[in-house]
Amino acid sequence: MPSRAASNEELVELSSCLKDHPGTLLEFIPTAGPFDDTHKQLMTDMSLAAEPCLNWNLLIVNRGSKEIYQQQLTACDYAAARKLKR
Repeated sequence: MPSRAASNEELVELSSCLKDHPGTLLEFIPTAGPFDDTHKQLMTDMSLAAEPCLNWNLLIVNRGSKEIYQQQLTACDYAAARKLKR
């Protein structure tokens, strides 16, 4: 587990080590709340560097969290659009 004090660049570099190891999994939970553009960018960069999909399985679905989980799901569209450009 990387340090919480690691920079985004360090997290991406660490993620890149996975691309040479088939069957590995990358997981990252940036926050339990809405993802801002910095979170989306970092998650996408980590996934692109590692080459496997990035698992962020902290999605809380209930009536009170509809706006949050709908906003979190936009991270998938963000990453898909970026991956298509590469």
